Amino acid sequence: MTSQGRSTRPLAGHLARPDGWAERTNPCGDLIRIEVRLVNGIVTEASCTVHGCATALACANAAAALARGMSVADAIRTVTTESIIEVLGGLPPDHEDLAAMAARTLHGAVEDAILCSRESWKKLYR
Repeated sequence: MTSQGRSTRPLAGHLARPDGWAERTNPCGDLIRIEVRLVNGIVTEASCTVHGCATALACANAAAALARGMSVADAIRTVTTESIIEVLGGLPPDHEDLAAMAARTLHGAVEDAILCSRESWKKLYR
């Protein structure tokens, strides 16, 4: 459990028909994909898939776990590089970019879900 009482249990895998998703790749070739489901502006489910190192997986998992149960605004505001590093108990300086990438990926997934809710026809073409 984190200091905020949220579980960081593994959330790896795909959601069936996610409301939004995003992928990011870094120069090393690590790929993070985060998918979210929103209900009334709350992130009710979040999952991740990673092709990369164990640190990338840990960062993506932490981002997904932190976002669950948060409002869209809170998820974008509080799931940051720093909050991911904190929940993981620290990272080596040369891996902190993976926490930033995970935070950006989560923000992209939430933004995609908001866009699809406003323009629902886009969800049909996934």
